[in-house]
Amino acid sequence: MESDIEKSYQSVRNSLKKGGSISESDIQRNFSVTLLTATKILKALQEEGYVSKSFLEGEGHRYEVLRDGKKQNGLAIPSNKVGCDVVFIPRVKAEEGFAAHILSPREMEIYHSKNNKAEFLAGRFAAKESFMKAVGTGMVGIAFREIEVLYHEGGEPYILYKGREYPTSISHDGDYAFAVTVLL
Repeated sequence: MESDIEKSYQSVRNSLKKGGSISESDIQRNFSVTLLTATKILKALQEEGYVSKSFLEGEGHRYEVLRDGKKQNGLAIPSNKVGCDVVFIPRVKAEEGFAAHILSPREMEIYHSKNNKAEFLAGRFAAKESFMKAVGTGMVGIAFREIEVLYHEGGEPYILYKGREYPTSISHDGDYAFAVTVLL
């Protein structure tokens, strides 16, 4: 986005209140921008998980606001939230392309050293999705590769996102991988 659009985007994003709705005409009227700029802003907000897909209301499209717009480190990270996810390991294909899609370069190094690659990928996928659920984006707004699951010296896993650590736990049992992430 160009700098003028970026400034308008920041202003619009900071004004968002969870549970409300917004439209192109709201942005045009309240932030003195063109329809094209308002459309670009809404597209960016949707890609980052701030607003839902549009729904028709009267003559125009409205977008439900999914979360408040104040950002921390590039994404609105709530606190005191828990996310969990379970993955059926046989559904995970231990292929290089899939691994490269969900793993960071550091995680790829760990992946290549593992014998049971499908189990490793299932655990990582579960941990990353549990983080996304805790944040409130689901699988929208954050790329899997932006979230790293790394280990402390003692072996316990943690999530690293935008330079900040979040506690996570990964467990495997039979054909399942399960993960829980806590946002403090």
